Amino acid sequence: MSLPETDPPYMLDKDGQLTVPSITPTDYIEMVVLVFLLLFGLPLNGLVLKRLIGEWNNGKNSARQKSEGARSTFLWLKIQLTLVDLILILCYCPSKLIWLISYQWYYGECLCKIVQYSWLFSSHLMSFAIVSIAIDRVRTVYRLMHIEKNGKVPGNSTSQLVFVKRLIVASYIASAVLSLPQFYAWILIESPNFSQCTTIWHNERALNYVQNPSESSMDVYPLERVYSLFHLLTVFWIPFLMLFFAYLYIVTYLFWYSLRPYSVSTASPKLIKHSVEMDVDSENLNLWNNRNPSPLPPLPTVKGTIKTAAGTIPAWRIEMRSKMFNTSIQVIAAYLVCWMPYNVLALAIFLHTDVQILISTHAEVLRIFIIFNTVINPFIYGFRPN
Repeated sequence: MSLPETDPPYMLDKDGQLTVPSITPTDYIEMVVLVFLLLFGLPLNGLVLKRLIGEWNNGKNSARQKSEGARSTFLWLKIQLTLVDLILILCYCPSKLIWLISYQWYYGECLCKIVQYSWLFSSHLMSFAIVSIAIDRVRTVYRLMHIEKNGKVPGNSTSQLVFVKRLIVASYIASAVLSLPQFYAWILIESPNFSQCTTIWHNERALNYVQNPSESSMDVYPLERVYSLFHLLTVFWIPFLMLFFAYLYIVTYLFWYSLRPYSVSTASPKLIKHSVEMDVDSENLNLWNNRNPSPLPPLPTVKGTIKTAAGTIPAWRIEMRSKMFNTSIQVIAAYLVCWMPYNVLALAIFLHTDVQILISTHAEVLRIFIIFNTVINPFIYGFRPN
């Protein structure tokens, strides 16, 4: 199957100098989306952030939040994800909108590098924030398994919160370090007709095209290929694999757990009460039916089932029907829906150069779909009672 015809990658004037390309229909679509995100997404995430911080401040001294480590850590992760949404909108939307309107770069090479760095930094941060939620879910399931095997909770609510805070700090450090290649790869090129912020490899191709338009090659340079692959892997594909294996672990372990005899089933009521009221959030054990919760702590029985007022159900189903588990699944699903299309197409750079040119000139609007994730997230967790 032959590839569709593409427009020339560069345009020359009558003197053989590079000229400013014309605005494409997808550029206008992207401008409209960017304005929408600034006018709607920014205040929406700001409102949710204010609500979540208020929820934390109001509940940080409550007995419930102190005893339920999973609840307090998940609230921290939601605050972090909302903050990352705001960072992504503020880093990407204003600068990209100005760039699309001018279609040139008038702001110097230093700002060129800083803007590109901020885009990649915020993208890494978003992926790591989603991965942090998955890691927290894995840790919660592990703690449930620890109770099943040893009859006690490992650590306490303070240790859970410290772990999540360290996870958040590590995500910022990793994002900052992994985005450093932007300062090397992006430069400002200037010609008599226009100036532009671009990569060193696009600059090399442009110079070759000016010197010999009929024979200049559009092949990808080896170092450019490494650069692109590195960022594809660190921004999306490695986090995607981490999400996949995290939830594979969760599902496998919970199913396996539901088939095992529950070792605490013969424990005293005091031990059962301790295991429920301490670090394992009662949502993970008691919110399998949010409409008719049992007034008493659930009583564990054999083979990984738990007796409630409504009957006996598998322990893995209680976890999967908890509000926190459902919310985390929805957040991750939204992330994959928004991020997957562009990143799948971006892999075409390693298959065929013509596909790369086609995507960069006609399908770049898919990148903006990633930013839509920042508008979806608040509706998943921002207006729901905990």
